[in-house]
Amino acid sequence: MIGSITNHPTFISILDSLLFSNPKDMEFITLAAITHLFQGIVIFLVINHFSQNCPLLAAILTFLLHTLYECKDYYLTYMVYGNDHQKMNRARKKISHWGMFKGYLPPNSYLNSIGDTIACLIGIIIGYYLRPVVKGKWITFMIIGLIIYYLFYLPVIYMLLHHKGLLDKEKVKKI
Repeated sequence: MIGSITNHPTFISILDSLLFSNPKDMEFITLAAITHLFQGIVIFLVINHFSQNCPLLAAILTFLLHTLYECKDYYLTYMVYGNDHQKMNRARKKISHWGMFKGYLPPNSYLNSIGDTIACLIGIIIGYYLRPVVKGKWITFMIIGLIIYYLFYLPVIYMLLHHKGLLDKEKVKKI
């Protein structure tokens, strides 16, 4: 169903093209940077809550977690796909019927990683100023959201990509 929707110029396909640009268009900031901004806010606030309101520690840990995520992007783009845009396009076509899940595949340039990191840092700064306001049920809601995203949603996506052979350097060579 999603595949048939994205074959037509609908809201979903327009959003898809804005979020996941063509591999040849290595942009500094994409619309997907919004997710990095929100991750910066949410992760900072949750870590700050558990670090007994130590914003410096929360900022450092949030930045380190985001850097690990960007290292994953680097590994996939340059180590698995060899920065080969044709392979990336073929891999994305293999899962185009999944809809917006193709955002978990390369490309991610150095420039885009810097842009995503800046978006995360802006999120950390926003989170810092939201500390006095975001407490109690909001923190609980954010924790539940992080658990769902990082412990359920992401692992399922990466298991599906692994099953398709799109995370394996040797299998990607054959795409």
